[in-house]
Amino acid sequence: MQPQNAAQECGASAAEAYGFVGWVTSTAAYVVFLFWAYLPEQYLEDWGITWYPRKYWALAIPTYICVSVIFVYWLYESLNMMSTPSADSLTTFTDKHARDKPTRPDPGSTPPMYDIPITRMSEVLYGRRGGSELASPAEAQSSDQPRNLRVRRVG
Repeated sequence: MQPQNAAQECGASAAEAYGFVGWVTSTAAYVVFLFWAYLPEQYLEDWGITWYPRKYWALAIPTYICVSVIFVYWLYESLNMMSTPSADSLTTFTDKHARDKPTRPDPGSTPPMYDIPITRMSEVLYGRRGGSELASPAEAQSSDQPRNLRVRRVG
């Protein structure tokens, strides 16, 4: 049985061959870019290269690419923030895929995975339970102030 082409004969797939050609091409383009960017114009003209872009583009193109990448990250984050429901929306608390804590887990087995209730998260994050025990603004302000603290003036 004869192999159909040389790529199959040596065991390389089409994706590997295209990848290698892309790598060689991009490396050659980068080397040409470096020569154009760093060699003085006199050397390029001595080699017979008379038409080439201004050296301004040697800095402008990489700068535009870097700024574009940063802009894409910022745009991606902004779109995610716009599509996220507000904090007081009921969809942030639960949805149809939520898993409640099982009432009777099997003894000796690995505990099942479930969603943490929002009241437990508030307790862990803020050290309080639910909305009924929240302190009034005056109590919160007084509790935030450290007690028995002596201030010593210097100078």
